[in-house]
Amino acid sequence: MTTSAGAARHRFELACDDRSASAGCRDIAALLRTRYGEREDMQGLELALSELLSNIVRHGRSARRLCVRLQCRDDQVRICLADDGPRFNMAATPARLPEDRLATHGRGLWLVHELVDGFRGHHHGTLNVHGLSCRLAPAVAAQSTLTR
Repeated sequence: MTTSAGAARHRFELACDDRSASAGCRDIAALLRTRYGEREDMQGLELALSELLSNIVRHGRSARRLCVRLQCRDDQVRICLADDGPRFNMAATPARLPEDRLATHGRGLWLVHELVDGFRGHHHGTLNVHGLSCRLAPAVAAQSTLTR
């Protein structure tokens, strides 16, 4: 894992496996807690990041590289994930919960949509790129994104 200099931007290079994804998620969450403090409204962002990392590892079976970029500016957090796994159909990302709520296909991406303010995906050359953004409430009035 590498982190670039500067307080607002960080870059993580992860192996595309469960252990690296879990460790990367914990490191990013710790970095966010260091910057913003212990906040209830960060739980949704952490869960969304965990879901995306898990999906990349689980479904991007032949992916070798996984890059996570984190940008923090005031109360806005942006996270960009890029992997070199099989091309992902971005249009198939569900905007609502699958009818079979116990089905595993699409549930994690639906959850990401619900937990963050913005989520989109695109292709850049041979990379799948997923971006999410979240505006954190002022520290005094922090509310959980899980209760929206």
